[in-house]
Amino acid sequence: MRPFPPNPYCASVLPHFGDDYFACVARHLTQTINHPVGTCRMGRDDDGEAVLDPRLRVRGVQRLRVADASVMPRLVSGNTHAPTVMIGERAAQLILEDWTGSEGWEKDTDEERDFLRKKPGKSEL
Repeated sequence: MRPFPPNPYCASVLPHFGDDYFACVARHLTQTINHPVGTCRMGRDDDGEAVLDPRLRVRGVQRLRVADASVMPRLVSGNTHAPTVMIGERAAQLILEDWTGSEGWEKDTDEERDFLRKKPGKSEL
């Protein structure tokens, strides 16, 4: 079995595989395998670290929203997939509300609600 070769970024750090060597490797070759969140944080107007308002709009920029895991102010305890899907769904609802002036289902007519709930038949596909 061949020995593991030294990292090229840290080959000059001797002895190889000592504490100083692994400190060098940690500085040069680390990367996250986590799901980064909070890089484009959403928050109230009085939150100085919030880049987005509660409707996912970028502060100071017109007609731009962010709808991904970066809007979460804190990392969730589980996987980020489901919350990210929910953020996308909520963003779609917010955009529709802004464009139609409606605030969700309560302003839709019975006919519109029935149409949206109806499963399409073969002739409608």
